[in-house]
Amino acid sequence: MIPSTSGVLEVNLARQIASASAQTLAIGKPAFYRQIELPRPDAYDLAQKVMVDNLLKEDAHEGISAFLEKRSPQWNH
Repeated sequence: MIPSTSGVLEVNLARQIASASAQTLAIGKPAFYRQIELPRPDAYDLAQKVMVDNLLKEDAHEGISAFLEKRSPQWNH
């Protein structure tokens, strides 16, 4: 990210994160921090499991459908 003196980039990033599925963030954020300390192969294994787990959630289906239908997602969680 390019440093911003006005905070515009930071505000836009915060808005993007805030618009994401809370369920997806609740699964992904802890996994991100867990994988940082792992050796690369173990981190990839963890990330793969988390992505599959996320894809099985209702909000993932909604996100994919919304993307394909070119509309904003309506998160359930």
